[in-house]
Amino acid sequence: MRKCATERGRKTERYVEEALEALRQEGRIASFYMTKKWSREDRRGVDAVVYLNDGTEVRCQIKSSLAGVEKHLAEQENFREEIGVIYGNYLAGETFEEYKERIFRNVNVLSF
Repeated sequence: MRKCATERGRKTERYVEEALEALRQEGRIASFYMTKKWSREDRRGVDAVVYLNDGTEVRCQIKSSLAGVEKHLAEQENFREEIGVIYGNYLAGETFEEYKERIFRNVNVLSF
């Protein structure tokens, strides 16, 4: 079970990265980067850092399940720094364009 969950998480992160790259190329976000495994940011729960066109930095945890989203939000109450969560479920039956739009809306909501 754990191996499947880990593989699903990796796929989700790859799909989110592809969506963010497409958004960057379209000029809808300024830039982004995915954190490196075991980096300081990764150990603090940050999977991606997105820079919006207005200069806002959005630090994100990427989750592939709603249960993971809920767990992250509950845990976030105990931390001083805000790390938003992107629900990146790639199994939702969306086209890539729909998926990309959902990721874009999600990142913009986190910036407020």
